Amino acid sequence: MIPGRWERLTAKFMARFGFKDCGEVPRFQLQGTKLVPMVVSALLREDFEEYVKQFLIDEYRKANHAPAAEEKLTIFEVEPPAEPEPNPVEVYEPQPPPLNWL
Repeated sequence: MIPGRWERLTAKFMARFGFKDCGEVPRFQLQGTKLVPMVVSALLREDFEEYVKQFLIDEYRKANHAPAAEEKLTIFEVEPPAEPEPNPVEVYEPQPPPLNWL
């Protein structure tokens, strides 16, 4: 088995989802009786959100038989639903003791 082979294959697979290679950590993982390098990858939140957005758009188009557009769709801001008025709750407040006992 080639040292570090599986890590490189994993990094190559994850690159499809937007992961970017940051580098290698030498002699980090134990494979059998040898220490092999580890590939370090990172996924930025912006890249992940873009990937998920495009994936959902593609799935929607497949489900609705919509033709693929040349340009990417933009996401519109949606106002959250109005929150219902809270029901007034009576709060029990204890009365201070009378001071005439002094």
